[in-house]
Amino acid sequence: MRPGGELAVLDFHPSILLWPWKPGGLPPNREGHGSGPVIVAGEVKHAGFEYLSMEDPWPGSWFISSYCMLFKKPPQ
Repeated sequence: MRPGGELAVLDFHPSILLWPWKPGGLPPNREGHGSGPVIVAGEVKHAGFEYLSMEDPWPGSWFISSYCMLFKKPPQ
């Protein structure tokens, strides 16, 4: 991605509704399907992006609470 480019991450909060189908081999900070915004922000910032904003809940979320986080690749 070019410097100044923006990255949108659309995900959903972990839900008890999906607990029966929890994938195996997850890192200890994961709860199953979906990732919380704190985990997403930490991983994307670690990859060198700057946090810009978050919309929570994301429009159109029904029974699973989705959110969208926006990040920017800083100039080099």
